[in-house]
Amino acid sequence: LRHLEAKVDARARDMAMVTRDLQEDADALVVSYGITSRAAREAVRLGRAAGRRLSFLGLLTLFPIPVEAIREATRTARRVVVAEENLSGLYRKVLAGALPDLEWHGVNTLGRMIRPAEILEAL
Repeated sequence: LRHLEAKVDARARDMAMVTRDLQEDADALVVSYGITSRAAREAVRLGRAAGRRLSFLGLLTLFPIPVEAIREATRTARRVVVAEENLSGLYRKVLAGALPDLEWHGVNTLGRMIRPAEILEAL
């Protein structure tokens, strides 16, 4: 099993699939996946229209963790908001474990979709 883990680690950058909408001097990054990415992308659009410096990272795959993509997106941003439709914020906790030097915040719901305004509030 260790050899399979090593193969994944060696190819993690190629296997981790993300969509990016990065702003060079962003103060914060919004990370999301699945249907919640639409609300997250809209929150970033609205925030930018209001003068905020924000980046967006949409995850198409959850594992391997896209560490390099997140590091690239947080060159200037230290605050990361993860929007995910569950109460525990499990993936945020996984990301925070992999990248403990960043300030992690979650926007979580259960039984309904997250609204862009809720994500903006967390920023």
